[in-house]
Amino acid sequence: MSLKSSLIFWSRNKTYSFICLFGLIVSLIFVIIITNYTKNELSTDNFQTKADRIYVLGNENVYGCAYKLADHLMDRYPEIEKICVCAKQQGIPAKIGENKFNVSITFADTTFFDLFDFDLILGDKKTALVAMNSALISEKFANTAFGDQDPMGKSLNLNGLEVQVTGVLKNIENSLFTNDVFF
Repeated sequence: MSLKSSLIFWSRNKTYSFICLFGLIVSLIFVIIITNYTKNELSTDNFQTKADRIYVLGNENVYGCAYKLADHLMDRYPEIEKICVCAKQQGIPAKIGENKFNVSITFADTTFFDLFDFDLILGDKKTALVAMNSALISEKFANTAFGDQDPMGKSLNLNGLEVQVTGVLKNIENSLFTNDVFF
């Protein structure tokens, strides 16, 4: 069939042509969506230098590991080099002065920066999560909560618990850890 005869056929059968064109458009949209989703899933946290050796316990919505489970895993599997116990919670009420926010939090232990290569704008990676009442905040949350003020050393009330800002993380993109506060 030549191109000319195909065009004649499509012009005479407009409903059929519309249905075929509509189906082609819908299928291309799904191909683009699936490709974009797959690319994002396969590239999450690929910028980490130890990405090929990092595994996360969790599912699509929640990641986390209990402290006792971490000890049990280390004892049972000698090939585990290091464990960083983390847990995520969203919608935690936070208060800075009179300003109220709902924040997402990652509870992380002191080995967080041993495994992950996130950059700090302010603070020191070695001491940022050592104290019990220390917290890191994201650059985005720092700009929202503190504006142009320096957030270092400022107090942050997380659902009744007072913590002190010991560092500001550079904005994190394409990562599992896109939270406002790391505690």
